[in-house]
Amino acid sequence: DDLAQGDAAVAAADAAALRRVAHGLKAVLALIGEPVLAAQARALEEAAARLSPGTPLPAGWDALASGLAGLTRPSDS
Repeated sequence: DDLAQGDAAVAAADAAALRRVAHGLKAVLALIGEPVLAAQARALEEAAARLSPGTPLPAGWDALASGLAGLTRPSDS
């Protein structure tokens, strides 16, 4: 799943993999009407795409992952 792939990309410091995950999430989040999370995914994708090898990964995955986790939790109402 996307959360696991993103976590793995961050753990491996793999900017290309993080960019791919963020790219896919950006499209899905826009499609389901989550513009704030889609914008976070877009920003993460763009930041990861600009990295040179060996450069630390951009911040943002934890916030995006938290938002995604919130989408999958059942409502309390």
